[in-house]
Amino acid sequence: MTLLSLTFTINSYAVVATIYIDTNSNGAFDVGESDNDFINGNGGLVHNHAFDVDLPGNPATSEIIVDFDYVDNSMELSINGANVCAPALCQLQAGDGTPATQTFLSFATGDYSTPWLPNNNGLPRLRVTISETSITFVGTRTTGSTVLEPIIFTSGGVGSFPVFVQGQNTVVANNIDGPGPDGMSGSISATFDNFNPSITILKNASPTSVSSASSIINYSIPVTNSGDYEINGVVVNDSITSVTCPSSGNNTIATLAVGATENCSASYVVTQSNFDNAGGGDNDIDNTVSVTGTSATFNVADNASAAVTLILNPSINVTKVASPNVNVSFAQTITYTYEVTNDGNLTISNVSLNDVHLGSGAPPIPEGEVLLIDNPPLGDSIDAGLNATWDTLAPNDVIHFTSTYNVTQSDIDFLQ
Repeated sequence: MTLLSLTFTINSYAVVATIYIDTNSNGAFDVGESDNDFINGNGGLVHNHAFDVDLPGNPATSEIIVDFDYVDNSMELSINGANVCAPALCQLQAGDGTPATQTFLSFATGDYSTPWLPNNNGLPRLRVTISETSITFVGTRTTGSTVLEPIIFTSGGVGSFPVFVQGQNTVVANNIDGPGPDGMSGSISATFDNFNPSITILKNASPTSVSSASSIINYSIPVTNSGDYEINGVVVNDSITSVTCPSSGNNTIATLAVGATENCSASYVVTQSNFDNAGGGDNDIDNTVSVTGTSATFNVADNASAAVTLILNPSINVTKVASPNVNVSFAQTITYTYEVTNDGNLTISNVSLNDVHLGSGAPPIPEGEVLLIDNPPLGDSIDAGLNATWDTLAPNDVIHFTSTYNVTQSDIDFLQ
């Protein structure tokens, strides 16, 4: 594969020329494929244009094409410094010149006929093809020609046939001012044959399910050049965490060869909020990774997702202890202690107790809530103030309530 750079210069008196890159290789110049326009001009305007074209695929069909829809009879043309039509010495009609001192472009069937007029069948009058191996010339001899014919280069010693350059190729067209028509029109196209740039990214999670906050999910993220041309400037982004690729130590890959895979990675620490909002409502942690890069003149991209199931387990446990708990007497006060433990994996809000009591007196009311055990992470169980309701109780934390009951004579008489 060869990087061909083309510099196209037109020294014009009356020029219409457009630069095209036929990026989808359909042989037509589609909307959006125009790269630069040369405006109609006169008075010796000089127009220059340069662009780089990567030509992968079959060297025999990957090419840059310079088409001239029509040209002045006395145009000058040089390619890579070789005077195909020597300055001020070239004629496209041999009968108008001197073979011993000028160069000519003609056909096996005869000279050009009215080259300053376009072909009636939409074919170029002159086509210069720069491939990965050679430079060739074809054209239409007459305005009525239906096929492109090979062009014969004839030199009287002042011109030379161009040589292909691995890299920078230069085309200069000089439409000199003189008698007769001074028009010239053309286009440049780059054809990418058998060129299918593509990048593929996958994402695999381990483990595939989690049951507690602070669990660590590890992601393997293989990035593959699944196309047929080198990809540069690869960037990998993750929706919830950072990505590391081994070649750079960050989320970039400088160059990915055809068929090559780089195994990037990421990790994520599960948060309590992941459980409390049920992963956004679908009971899993969704994670999407995306990749972008550039292949020749094309941008490539892909994305992949992985879902890790959240095993939701809301649970609460209450214990109750009475003191004293035996041989109580009339008017004696019994103190009840309640311990409430969040033994699930979801945060519980607005925790309060209702004591169903069988005594005949006023029932005990659990209140005076305090945090008894605050397991890590610290400070995640919160209460705004004493109101017999604990606001938020995080998993594995324990709160404490108390209440009292005064023993009645009826309790002594009937409940002993």
